[in-house]
Amino acid sequence: TAYSRSRRLNVLGFLSRAGKLVYHTTTESVTAETVIEAFDTFVTQKDPDTFAVVVLDNASMHRSMAFRRKIVEWMSH
Repeated sequence: TAYSRSRRLNVLGFLSRAGKLVYHTTTESVTAETVIEAFDTFVTQKDPDTFAVVVLDNASMHRSMAFRRKIVEWMSH
């Protein structure tokens, strides 16, 4: 079928209670760097006068040293 040759589209998103969606897409495998890019996009678009609660699972990319370093940076925004 035509779909068997299609590339997979991965979407990482942040949805507010008000229904605002901030998303990041990639056709590549999701890595720590992909997740960092998605969070960077979210942080730049988030209203600075509001706070965010983000729940992460135990995926390897969430436990990576690069991701944990970025958490400290994001928390300072």
